[in-house]
Amino acid sequence: MKYIGIDLSWKPQNETGICIVDDLANLKWWRSDCFTNNELLKIIEEEARKDDIVIAIDAPLEVENENGIRACERELMKCQIHEKYIQIFSSNRINLLKKYGEIRGENLRDKILAIESENSVEIIETYPGATILLDTKEKVKYKRLNKHKTKEKLSFLIQLLLKINWFQQLKPNLE
Repeated sequence: MKYIGIDLSWKPQNETGICIVDDLANLKWWRSDCFTNNELLKIIEEEARKDDIVIAIDAPLEVENENGIRACERELMKCQIHEKYIQIFSSNRINLLKKYGEIRGENLRDKILAIESENSVEIIETYPGATILLDTKEKVKYKRLNKHKTKEKLSFLIQLLLKINWFQQLKPNLE
């Protein structure tokens, strides 16, 4: 099993981060660059040929509401972690299409779901800001990496992945 994390930019011209880790949270590959959806798909297809994969994407993967905010965002914004309300970018079709010309997460999700592979391919939408708050009590500015602190922050994020894997094994009801 491999896990692929994608911090998807709103536009392909902006930097997207991607990393691949194995079951033991060993970092296999990571890169931050301007990727088109097709370039990301090529990386995902290559991994799907080799192993089962779970892909966590930090972007809206399904936006059914024309305006306002998604129900999942509304519920998340009601939550407090360590007495702090979760802040989130609200998504709706009208604003995303007007501002970015597409709903990139949905488009990428559809392409991933069309991959033909003998191995399983699962996709989840993630919001790392809330996950990081569970562990640190403070928002970590992981998108503003100082070159000298990159390995330290990467190690921190891998430890979070291990905790998430442990949490998922508890099989919580998240509906």
